[in-house]
Amino acid sequence: MGELRDKEREHALREVLIEQDIVVDELVVLTRRVAVDPYISRELRGQSRFGDGRWDLRGEMVLAGLKRDGGDGWLVARVPTTRGGEARIQNVLLQTLVLYAVLVGGLAFLLRRITRPLAALTKRVESSNRAIRSSPAGRTTPAGLSPRIMRWKAASPR
Repeated sequence: MGELRDKEREHALREVLIEQDIVVDELVVLTRRVAVDPYISRELRGQSRFGDGRWDLRGEMVLAGLKRDGGDGWLVARVPTTRGGEARIQNVLLQTLVLYAVLVGGLAFLLRRITRPLAALTKRVESSNRAIRSSPAGRTTPAGLSPRIMRWKAASPR
């Protein structure tokens, strides 16, 4: 079909096969457009087992074929290459921002609801504190209450 062999991937695959003690007679690795490959494009049009969304007729794939030493047939593997890594990163960033906004917004709303009664209590205490400070010194307690408080304090054990 006129495709160029991918020597770098071929070398890397050969290294892996050697590490796994697989003896290879011939090894071919190349990059091909998915629409040009007859097997994958036929399967995609039929939507058989390749309908999982990984394959796109407009995309590319890596095709690796090996012939084992002493074997008469080729083992062929096809893997779609993932283009559009930037779109995936943008998708993850967008999801992260939405999740952050929902969590922080929800917490802010919840904390606002929780602290609203405390704010009201603080305002009441401050206003009563101002009222006590602004009143004359003798009128803070009723006339008959002050001696009773002093007797109770004297009688209470320390």
